Amino acid sequence: MIRKALIAASTLVAAGLAIQPLTASDLDTTEDAPSQIASISPFENVPNEVLGGSSTFVPLSPARVLDTRTGVGGVATTKVGDGAGGGAALEFVIAGKGGLPAAADIGAVSLNVTAVGVETGDVGGYLTVYPCGTRPNASNLNFFNGQTVPNAVVTPVSSDGKVCFYVYGKTHIIADVNGYMPAGGGFTSLSPNRLFDTRTGVGGVATTKVGDGAGNGAALEFDVSGKGGLPTSSSSIGAVSLNVTVVNSQAPNEGGYVTVYPCGTRPTVSNLNFVNGQTVPNAVITPIGPNGKVCFYVYGKADVIADVNGYFGTTGFSPVTPARIMDTRDGSGGVARAKIGDGAGGGTALSFTVIGKGNVPTSGVSAVTLNVTVVSGEAPAVGGYVTVYPCGTRPTVSSLNFVNGQTVPNAVVAPLSNNGKVCFYVYGKAHLIADVSGYFPIG
Repeated sequence: MIRKALIAASTLVAAGLAIQPLTASDLDTTEDAPSQIASISPFENVPNEVLGGSSTFVPLSPARVLDTRTGVGGVATTKVGDGAGGGAALEFVIAGKGGLPAAADIGAVSLNVTAVGVETGDVGGYLTVYPCGTRPNASNLNFFNGQTVPNAVVTPVSSDGKVCFYVYGKTHIIADVNGYMPAGGGFTSLSPNRLFDTRTGVGGVATTKVGDGAGNGAALEFDVSGKGGLPTSSSSIGAVSLNVTVVNSQAPNEGGYVTVYPCGTRPTVSNLNFVNGQTVPNAVITPIGPNGKVCFYVYGKADVIADVNGYFGTTGFSPVTPARIMDTRDGSGGVARAKIGDGAGGGTALSFTVIGKGNVPTSGVSAVTLNVTVVSGEAPAVGGYVTVYPCGTRPTVSSLNFVNGQTVPNAVVAPLSNNGKVCFYVYGKAHLIADVSGYFPIG
């Protein structure tokens, strides 16, 4: 089931995510994490501040809007799902929460959704986030027993301001909001649609894995224009919001990766990394080529699935050539070559100036799309987490979670402080990598 339902729903946020290939020692091959991750972040909510926004995206200081472990948001303190797929979805009124406006003013909300204390059968489980109503045959994140799994999600809301969370399996759910797309702005939400699936030939692609196992295989070229609700004219599309999933992966010893890019010159970055046998999704925002095509290159060999959930017009979001702006392993970006955190939560956050880096302008930026990766994580028994936020008061939310020894990436939309900085706090201790793929201008 887990291999067939797979990730389609409204995931967006940070993409063109230039993780870049990691070495074999960097990659995590562990499926399971402790089921009790108390440190996923503190439970309280905090006041939310609207930073300088744009007509396309209004960033918010991240805030927790629901947590079924503690009842934050007024939800029941029980896991969602019945373990077999027959449980009711959790309906949650999100309009007006965490700095969000009324439902009529929201085109889509940008969330980080985390499954905690997962219970599944051998086939695994999944979670679907959608505007309450008809549930799409898709998922935003996939998990196995005992895992803690976060993912970036952008979802429209229903007319009464609700978002639904359906679980195949059984799990606690946490949702943190970090911004929204205004109604009538430059982002057009689509009902999640599968564009292609190399397992089944959906989309007219060949039913073969992409890649030759050694990095020399041709990229899969796919014309997205007119597909899945996208405009037929590629000139009307600035960038598309996808969820890309690797299934049945075959990786060399050093691991494999996928690069998603507008067909043409392939950048030396990656959107997701995998090891042998993994199922790995990630959110991707990518420009399209002038002929409407997007290319999918695989280092290794894997089936690839692409689902679309929206698109930007030609203004409002500015994609950049994916670039690494910070890496504490080698000092890239001028940071210290040292792990962040002291292992017990008392360490100082890393303050980093984003403006002027990686083709981000030196002014006029409200938020950036990042891929943030934990490498060589050292976590206490309860687990560790990273919070990415505009420098100032640290919110009680998490952007990604990890256990000892893991390498964990996640997509993040990061609002900037007034001086163009983003802060990275680690509960535990870890090297951090940050790659930028685009930005939202002010105004």
